[in-house]
Amino acid sequence: MTVREDDSYVVAWSLFNPAAGAARSLFQVFDRTGRRVGGTVRTDDGSRVSTAPVVAASDAGDFVVAWVGESMDVSDQASVHARLYDAAGRPKGPQFRVDPVAGN
Repeated sequence: MTVREDDSYVVAWSLFNPAAGAARSLFQVFDRTGRRVGGTVRTDDGSRVSTAPVVAASDAGDFVVAWVGESMDVSDQASVHARLYDAAGRPKGPQFRVDPVAGN
């Protein structure tokens, strides 16, 4: 969770579905009174597993969510991914890999 300059906040969490063997990282933006702003948002682009999300905000209210997920290459190794969002929770671009790719 991160609290922004205007006292609004963003909460990120993982949701595990044992039947599907899948985990998803999600977030929700809240205003300063605790009301939801928009809906719950999935952080990743559709990988089967994304866990352990963390969130941090800039002074302007934009924020980044990072999580551990499946590799975006063929290695199937866990890797750290992130995505930037504007203050309202809209993506500012695609998800990207944060940790270095093995062999690069």
